[in-house]
Amino acid sequence: MKRERLTDIAHIERAKKGKIYPAGIILIQLSASRGQCLLQMEDGEVDARYAVVQPTIDCDPYYLWNVIQMEMPEFCAQWQTGINLQFENLKFLSVPLHNLEEQKKIADKLTKYDAWIQAEQKQLDLLNGVKKNMLDKMFI
Repeated sequence: MKRERLTDIAHIERAKKGKIYPAGIILIQLSASRGQCLLQMEDGEVDARYAVVQPTIDCDPYYLWNVIQMEMPEFCAQWQTGINLQFENLKFLSVPLHNLEEQKKIADKLTKYDAWIQAEQKQLDLLNGVKKNMLDKMFI
């Protein structure tokens, strides 16, 4: 594994109004940001508050999205100004980059973990609903 600057492995631009971006791009929130990153699952327009990251190398988008998210807290601590991230500072963002085979293995594991987390969250929401219902009946 080596570290690569994001600008060396991806084209980054500020989202343009009316432009349709493809599925698989990564969005980094710049305005009123806490380092939020999104993975765009379908083709569509992107709000201008985002930077659009389109990989220029063969890589797994889900893997890249996860490693960018992993790096954002440290990056924001160093480069964020006020509540915004400056677009031009994204040139300083670097990420760990495994080979494509390892990326796919990592992305597969993360996908399984995310599905497990969602199932657990759904169960927790159901239990919280039961709790609320019981408390409502107790204190009529």
